[in-house]
Amino acid sequence: MKVRLLVIGCRLLLILFVMMLLTGSVLALELPEDIKGYYKDNVAGSPGISEGVPPTVKKADTKEGVDMGRREAREYDFSNESPEALTAKSWEALNKKDEHAVLAYTSRCIELYQEDAKDQEAKLDDFAPSGSEMDYEALNNVAVSYFIRGEFYKHKKDWKESRKNYKKAIDNFYFAQYWDPRGWWWKPSEISEGEIEKIDSGYYEKR
Repeated sequence: MKVRLLVIGCRLLLILFVMMLLTGSVLALELPEDIKGYYKDNVAGSPGISEGVPPTVKKADTKEGVDMGRREAREYDFSNESPEALTAKSWEALNKKDEHAVLAYTSRCIELYQEDAKDQEAKLDDFAPSGSEMDYEALNNVAVSYFIRGEFYKHKKDWKESRKNYKKAIDNFYFAQYWDPRGWWWKPSEISEGEIEKIDSGYYEKR
């Protein structure tokens, strides 16, 4: 009986010893260098560090064209909400490649003046005659707001969004004209048509 108990005890000790060896081996394992490097990069907090794995970016909880201006009032300057002031700030944001500001200012202009712009467009059968372009303030600035968005997304190589915004300027506000400080009126719809042709032909992707 004693011998049997001794054998059982030895077996238990052997099992425990083997288990300890296995556990120690598992704990001693290290992640492969490439995997360790991935976590070390801290992708979510450091855009651009890890190639091939896009950073996690939390999108702002905003809806374009729906009171975006008021929600962003603390961040951006809406002290002057005339259509000219809003598009001027939109151009400035475009030059700085500030996506949030581009969307904030163009959204506010569209929100405030789009209905007036549609009414003004409906009154025209052609582009307003020379000297009367400024009578269509809402139309001109809403159209160029969509054009600015088209330009911004074009620079981001987001062809779908770029094309969509150019198309809105063409389909809804074709007779808009916008003053160039260099001394002439230009037509956002006509320029937008040319930009869509270039996008569809792959012109920008080949550059």
